[in-house]
Amino acid sequence: PLPGNLDEPNPPDWLAAIWKNKGPYMPGSSGREKRIRRDMAIYCGMVKCIDDNVGRILKTLEERGILDDTIVVFTTDHGEYLGEHGLLGKNHFYETAHRIPLLIRYPAKIAAGTIIDHLVDTVDFQTTILGLMEQPASGREQGRDASPFLRGEEVPWRDEVHIHHSSLKHAGIFTSDYELGYVKGHDAILFDRHKDPLQINNLFHSEKHQNIIRELTKRIVEHHKEIESPAYNWLKEKE
Repeated sequence: PLPGNLDEPNPPDWLAAIWKNKGPYMPGSSGREKRIRRDMAIYCGMVKCIDDNVGRILKTLEERGILDDTIVVFTTDHGEYLGEHGLLGKNHFYETAHRIPLLIRYPAKIAAGTIIDHLVDTVDFQTTILGLMEQPASGREQGRDASPFLRGEEVPWRDEVHIHHSSLKHAGIFTSDYELGYVKGHDAILFDRHKDPLQINNLFHSEKHQNIIRELTKRIVEHHKEIESPAYNWLKEKE
């Protein structure tokens, strides 16, 4: 099925600019739905290929008698747009590109069926795997250790992850409830992750959400200041 947010009724200016460059999924493009269905089928075929080969890896580990002594991590670097908001590929602010799988198998420490309902970022991966291995980190990492959750323990944890971009012109934050994103010199976005999972209703100019915007903006600016991000140079104007 085609994505429910294939069409974007009120696109931010940066999305409208992408459409203006005549992307293959832009609204009104000839043969768009047929092209999306074809690309989705190709993508699903590639996913099937990955699944088959992950199975081969697990089978080999089992045959060698080391499956349960091996930490197996299944993840990726980004999601993929297949028509959502008229987009193809990755980047931009929509959750489609940022929400990724993180599956970890290690029977010695992780009970089968464990589900962690916390936000974990890719920058947390190294420290978390080292925690499972009971190995110390170098001390210079910016990532957090989420391994206590995998072991069934509770530790203090701030449910937020941050969006960075190599252009240094994007900055954003995900919390359990909202996503806020800024593009330097362009429209900002705020989405309610519970009420608007398709991310169609931009709440950035909603009067009743201004306190939330101020709080999340403060957290974005503080984060970039703390890690000495070059993007802080333009973000500090939002303090």
